Amino acid sequence: MNFQEPLLTSIPSEALGEEVEISVLFPPDFDGETLPLIINLHGGGDDRDSLAYVKPMYDDLMTSGQLPRAVIASFSAGLSYYAGGYEAFIVDEFPSFLHREFGVSLEPKDTAITGVSMGGYGALKIAFKHPERFGSVAAIAPAVLPYLDYPTELSADNWATRDTIDPAVWGDPVDAKRWRADNPANVVIDSAERIRSSGLAVYLECGDEDLLNLHWGTEFLHRTLWDQQIAHEYRLVRWGDHLGPSFPERMQDTTNFLAKGLTGGRHAPRDIPLTEAEAAFAADFANGILPAEDALLAFDPLGERAPAVLRAMFGESLTRAEKILAASPKFKRF
Repeated sequence: MNFQEPLLTSIPSEALGEEVEISVLFPPDFDGETLPLIINLHGGGDDRDSLAYVKPMYDDLMTSGQLPRAVIASFSAGLSYYAGGYEAFIVDEFPSFLHREFGVSLEPKDTAITGVSMGGYGALKIAFKHPERFGSVAAIAPAVLPYLDYPTELSADNWATRDTIDPAVWGDPVDAKRWRADNPANVVIDSAERIRSSGLAVYLECGDEDLLNLHWGTEFLHRTLWDQQIAHEYRLVRWGDHLGPSFPERMQDTTNFLAKGLTGGRHAPRDIPLTEAEAAFAADFANGILPAEDALLAFDPLGERAPAVLRAMFGESLTRAEKILAASPKFKRF
């Protein structure tokens, strides 16, 4: 087969009881090697073909080394909000098919899920429900609402789905219990310890001029993650709408995050031994002694050793602060 073009085919799904149309992108010069998997969930009104639009971006990022070589896959899900059988399809059936046919890794650390709008909602919901199955999740303008209970009144943040999509997905009238079971903020609260323990890398963003007002729900989800002490990256994008010219840059930023998630993050240790020069520099700083203007810095402030030197620079003050932090749940570190 021609791995340079998107693969468009259908596969059977026991969970859904029907054939599912899928699309798969392969990295340049793919030769069957075992690779990470990025599941890309489309937004409302799109289908599996939306993946082909971003193939040039993925190719460029993989060719330049900014994104590790990976298989990217999507499928058509209508306006399902990835409810019902789609959960089992995404978590089990789809990755298993891609593993059998193309050898993709099934290791959680090698499996990422992402999406825009409805796809962002689905990616967050499913990753939060199954944090042990995924290494990273990233959502652009996710279609989440700022509530823990289904809002029965028409409002500025639910008008786009309340009278059409919501009844089709969660019942007419909407079954509030079913809605809560799928609502990402509720899932975060219910699964907080599992999410924290899994090490799931989480990224969410939304434009501050989102036509559907999804920035309210995204901010609410950010605050829920914060309150549950779940580490994550959150961006409120200035001048960003729900679609439009801000998206290429935002999609690249999101993919850069997934790349870091697939390669172990970007941690810099704080507990490494310091060199003699670094220790002297830190001691001088702790005692209020600044280096001479012409003195070379003992460390690179942008380098991997910088956090360890910075920790030593604050010395006893940091030790006292750590005791306060340990005694105050409000100020726990993630």
